[in-house]
Amino acid sequence: MEKFAEFGPPAFFYLLALAAQLSGYTSPGAAIILTALGSAWLTVSLLYRWHVARVRAGKSGVEPTYLILIGTAGAALFVSVALGGVVWQWQRGISPPSTPAAAPAVTQTLAPTKFYSRNDKESLSDLCGALRELLIRNGGDGGGDGVYAKMAELGNYWNVQRGYANNLRDHVDIDGLKEKRISALDSTTSMYNFVYGQNGIAITYAGYSDEFRLLIDDNNRRRISTLQTALNEFGESIVAMERAQAHGDPMLLAQIANSAIPARRDFQEALTTFQKWEFDAVQRIKEFRTGLDQ
Repeated sequence: MEKFAEFGPPAFFYLLALAAQLSGYTSPGAAIILTALGSAWLTVSLLYRWHVARVRAGKSGVEPTYLILIGTAGAALFVSVALGGVVWQWQRGISPPSTPAAAPAVTQTLAPTKFYSRNDKESLSDLCGALRELLIRNGGDGGGDGVYAKMAELGNYWNVQRGYANNLRDHVDIDGLKEKRISALDSTTSMYNFVYGQNGIAITYAGYSDEFRLLIDDNNRRRISTLQTALNEFGESIVAMERAQAHGDPMLLAQIANSAIPARRDFQEALTTFQKWEFDAVQRIKEFRTGLDQ
């Protein structure tokens, strides 16, 4: 027992050091057990030394009742902790097993992620400028005189002429509708050629195809094509109205005008989607261009 007491303190510090290593590298559980063993060894060692010193001095040392009291106090402490946990759980109620938190969504950064030379930055800055000019002209900021303006003008004019048809007037400005539809269709063709034509942006900056697709996205062709399809379907309704008016049948004209509502709705949805894409693209270009200057 004397040897046990003699090696108590050094054993405690050794086990504590070993526990610290295990907690950081392999097993936190083993570290807790080693710390508890070392603490128990140190406690018993100190109690034994105190007991021997008291007995040699003719005084009473550790009595069995001391151990009983210490054990009882310890048991009471742990029982209290356990009861506290039970009460806490009862107040919270039974909750379902927790599920792992969903991983955060990965968003695509538009800041340049690779090295660009000075010439690259100048060329990419020019690309951003050309794309932004194109988008602003066609409604990227809600204005311009291109696609968005022409299509909005056609939509508004059609609403007026449809009102004339529903009022059974004998004349709807078919020529005006046809003229505005053709103007809107021409603006979509002009935009397409400006981007993808022989001397368009896509070919001029072919060396930066990845950046081009990032800025204007791969669905741009489809969006312009959707606008053209909507305009063509709308054109069929205009032709049908023209025929009804030529026959001098106001009722038929009104029916055809109302039957064109689905085509008008598709037309409006295509235009709304197109403008939202333009707004988003303008923001992407702005963010990318800012990153080039950093």
